[in-house]
Amino acid sequence: MKTIRFILTGLLVIILVVAAVSLCVTKASAEGLDEPTIKRFSDADAEMIAKTVWGEARGCSDAQKAAVVWCILNRVDSPRFGNSIESVITAPGQFFGYSAWNPVDEDILAMVIDALKWWAVEDVMPSEYRALPPEYLYFSGNGISNTYTTEYMGGEAVTP
Repeated sequence: MKTIRFILTGLLVIILVVAAVSLCVTKASAEGLDEPTIKRFSDADAEMIAKTVWGEARGCSDAQKAAVVWCILNRVDSPRFGNSIESVITAPGQFFGYSAWNPVDEDILAMVIDALKWWAVEDVMPSEYRALPPEYLYFSGNGISNTYTTEYMGGEAVTP
């Protein structure tokens, strides 16, 4: 069942991306604007995020796991952090749960890939799919759940 959902979600994303890109490219060309970009990610990026989620949120709810993914992606999009998934995850003192030796849990990996697909096209086709708004860049946990914040040691907090 998960495989069918995964395939159908992937097909839907592809169809929507093609439609959105063709509409945006036509509009951008007509208005003399730059063409919209679709963010790129690799299998290695997805596995690195999955290993981070396993280390930071295993045993937590799916919403908590998804929020870790979006926290990483929010940092990639923020000018305050690295501009790649690898540089964000491996920055000193940031994601203590990440280890290259962590396992890649298949359920976590499927969730990560789904989030990455939505992240890749959100500039072209905004979605309500985000598990965490873009301004949430930090989190801390107690072993059971994580709290996400807009600022380090402060700011607005949310627990999904």
